[in-house]
Amino acid sequence: MCVLELPQPERRDMPQAPHKEFAKRLHQAWDYAGFAQGRHRTTTIADHYEVSRESARKWALGLSIPSPERLKAMAVQMHVSYEWLSTGRG
Repeated sequence: MCVLELPQPERRDMPQAPHKEFAKRLHQAWDYAGFAQGRHRTTTIADHYEVSRESARKWALGLSIPSPERLKAMAVQMHVSYEWLSTGRG
């Protein structure tokens, strides 16, 4: 009996979170600032900072980080240290 091997479809892995630790700090800051947790957090964050839901989603997952200017403004608004939010120090 001959076994025919079919080519496997290309696997698309989920992108890795290069800014995972930043995302953890960001969630802590959002909690501290009183942003509601749950399903609609991304939409709330996007509306609050006037960015797309995709941008807010990427920040929350650690796939990207806000620009330094936006990050500074976010830190001030959430009453957290910019250095801590951006680097984890301070």
